[in-house]
Amino acid sequence: MTIDYKKHNYVKVGHYTNLMAQIPKARVEVGPAKLCPFMEPLMSKLALTHPEWTIVGVEPRWHINDAFFQLERFTIYAGHEVVGRILRDGWQEHNYKYEIFNERVRQARERSGGMRTKDMKKALKAIDGFFAPTTDAERRSKAVSDMGSHITSAVWKTHRELNEVFSGIIPAMANYIASNLEELRPILASQGVSGPTLDKLVVKLEPYNTMAQINTARNNRTGTTVVLVEDRYMLIHDSDQTSPVVVTSQQLDPAMAGKIGILKVYEDDEMPLDGVGIRLNSYTFYILP
Repeated sequence: MTIDYKKHNYVKVGHYTNLMAQIPKARVEVGPAKLCPFMEPLMSKLALTHPEWTIVGVEPRWHINDAFFQLERFTIYAGHEVVGRILRDGWQEHNYKYEIFNERVRQARERSGGMRTKDMKKALKAIDGFFAPTTDAERRSKAVSDMGSHITSAVWKTHRELNEVFSGIIPAMANYIASNLEELRPILASQGVSGPTLDKLVVKLEPYNTMAQINTARNNRTGTTVVLVEDRYMLIHDSDQTSPVVVTSQQLDPAMAGKIGILKVYEDDEMPLDGVGIRLNSYTFYILP
């Protein structure tokens, strides 16, 4: 938040040279700006004891009957830097409190948020202790913290992107290994993979062996294997398995498209649906006529 003369008018409050009200130019009401009775003693004291500050009352409330703007929330500037904010907390007069907030207050408290107190002396002490321009050490600390947050965010972004890549690659790799394991056995054995380990690998890769799934799904049926390849569909008809056909979603037979849509909401390897088919995995379906 900064002082913005393009969007707001700044109206002097009382006889103080460093206390003003920020009135949006869009407001049509016309009248003086006054301090909220609860906030007046504190803000008057601050205006007198800190002439180096500019105290700006923000978000004024218009009192329609008495025709004036009432100030309950304040932003404190030291030069162009915001050193803190003060506002009236509470809805009823008997439980009004001063709420005092800036980054130093937040760090000093166990829970994030502003300090609240009814006691004006405590409020003044806190403001004098916490409200001051940022030191070089604090700027360096914030820069290091911001850099750490940026690096952490970048690392997590890269991690998510790699996960997305691998989540698409791993099933395809597993399917390739499972479908060609007999040919790969000698190669894996030459690299020191033992026979029992290869046997375990066969079991582990069974869910990824698309061809084995297709053969199981056929089970004396006659249908069409559909494999999703990016935004296209590869159709392998049982009657002519050597001549797959690749089509777009617009070219796909409406009846087959409907069956694929049904199977997409099912889990992998559920019982075949009569007249529909079976979902083998997220990109392979066996469609029955």
